[in-house]
Parts: sequence; structure tokens; C-alpha cells
Amino acid sequence: MPGRKKTIAGIDQGREARAAVDTVRLVRRLQQYALGDADEDGDPVELDASQLKVIEMLLKKTLPDLANVSLAAPPEKAFEHPVIKIVREIVDPRDPI
Repeated sequence: MPGRKKTIAGIDQGREARAAVDTVRLVRRLQQYALGDADEDGDPVELDASQLKVIEMLLKKTLPDLANVSLAAPPEKAFEHPVIKIVREIVDPRDPI
């Protein structure tokens, strides 16, 4: 088909799906639930098991699992540039860098 965008199957769809997930909003909702805070309407946040599972599934698609992240260096360079601070920041994927 002329004019049709040629891509590797599923790559663009995966990017679009991840961009469509409102990660910041999901994390905020989980924090409100965990801390016992009220939502925007002043009501206590209540999540049932299915809602928690869906949020978990969506976040797995958009946030890295830090359990598998490691910092390693060859022994001879281990203290050449010590790590002072590691910061994890949640950003809106729609915001330009």
C-alpha cells in the first residue's frame, strides 16, 4: 500500500500503548491508598484486589523493575567515580525532554 508506514510489527503499537498509560496518575492513586489519604473529592481511596492487579500490570509495562538493576564496575575501577546519589524520578512520557 503506498504511503503506509513500514515498521517492525508491534513496536509502534507498544510505544503508543505505553504512552497512553497515565503512570503518574496510577502511582499517585496507589500512594493515596497506601498512605490513607483522600482523593481529589475528599473521599478515602479504596481499591479492591482486581483494581490493584490491573494497576500492577500497567505499571510493569511503563516503569522499570528496579529489583534487577545493579551497579557494577571492574575491581580496579570500583572507587574511581563513587556513586553519591541515585534518584528515581517519575516523569510524564508526553513531556518533551
